Amino acid sequence: MHWFTIGLRELDPQQDLPAYEEEYALIGRWRVRRALDLAPDHYDVLARGTLDARRTKWTDDGD
Repeated sequence: MHWFTIGLRELDPQQDLPAYEEEYALIGRWRVRRALDLAPDHYDVLARGTLDARRTKWTDDGD
């Protein structure tokens, strides 16, 4: 798990929005943690919000 979090070391999950590059580490980390049945943390909440925002953008762009 550390190698996913290393790319997020300067991201405060409670105050910052992830940069485009950070989104990949954030979402990958969330998927691994979910597969391992780990309890969600602040990064996971941010990852879920990022995924939701992406889906909304994709849906809105298709209209």
